[in-house]
Amino acid sequence: MAYGTFKTVEEVATKFDIEVAEKTAFMGEKALEVPALLFDMIMESLGDNTNFINEVTICERIISPTLTVVSRYNKGLKIWSHVPYNIDEQAGLVGEPDCFVYFPLGFTNKSPFSRPVSTR
Repeated sequence: MAYGTFKTVEEVATKFDIEVAEKTAFMGEKALEVPALLFDMIMESLGDNTNFINEVTICERIISPTLTVVSRYNKGLKIWSHVPYNIDEQAGLVGEPDCFVYFPLGFTNKSPFSRPVSTR
């Protein structure tokens, strides 16, 4: 999880005095029926070493198509890549996470939940 000046979750937890819970899937597991053509394209990309030459290529050829499938089958869940997320420069919370996850909290006046994510 690299983001801003932080390289690990532990660094963030220490800096902001946050307790880190065991890793869990925040959405749970859900079976998806991925269209064969899209699945074949993703699998082909995973098998091509030239798709791993740098962060941008990995994001465009591997991460973005995968996130598109996930968001397509989870209505209301939006996922973007290449979105700057600059919160507080003094605290080290600036940068461009690998992807940005957003979903509304239902019928509420509160701001939506969002989370920058690194997919390394």
